[in-house]
Amino acid sequence: MTFRLKDSPLFYDMSQEETDACLICSKAKFLDFQKDEMIFTADNEPKSVFVLLEGDVLIYKVTISGKRDIFMHVDKPGDVFGEVYLFMKKSRYEYYSVTLKQSKVIEIPQDYFYYTCEKSCSHHVKLIRNMMSILARKAYLFNLKLQILASGTLRQKIIRYLIENLEGNSVRMTMNREMFADYLNVARPSLSRELMNMEEEGLITIKGKTIEIPNPNILDEGL
Repeated sequence: MTFRLKDSPLFYDMSQEETDACLICSKAKFLDFQKDEMIFTADNEPKSVFVLLEGDVLIYKVTISGKRDIFMHVDKPGDVFGEVYLFMKKSRYEYYSVTLKQSKVIEIPQDYFYYTCEKSCSHHVKLIRNMMSILARKAYLFNLKLQILASGTLRQKIIRYLIENLEGNSVRMTMNREMFADYLNVARPSLSRELMNMEEEGLITIKGKTIEIPNPNILDEGL
């Protein structure tokens, strides 16, 4: 595996020795999950922080009407999930976490993020500092999703999502069409139809999982 755990944002600016020390001191567990297996459910009590080692995890909730509302798609090794509700002191997650394929994660108990030992080890302090940075970014991403969903039309929702995720002149989609529709809280046929219209108008070009934007400035005018 080419991914190094110390490259995770949770272990940012930490040596391999410091990373290993955190895992040992926290009594972290390495867990394996099969495809379509729940890591936690909406009714579970938040007690741990999870770090993705490999695989694909979807974080979502189910609305009263039974519709799936996607909060986050975790597919990058080193990404952290499950921590927001942990630090909100919630009695239950209110969200589901399911694997989209065979996955490996690290589970770190919550107490390790609340208290430092009497030695005040530097690696422990760094870990807590990094967690604060992760929580700040999650707050930013949540606010960004609210802005996307608040956009007036379906096209404006799509445009805002693409602009916010633009790298150069393209966006690499980590979600499939059904997941993207759930994320935008729209029907899949409506999403497919609007994407096709945008492609016919020359605003975008869809190539597999990549959406190319020939002229981002023109696309931005649609907001």
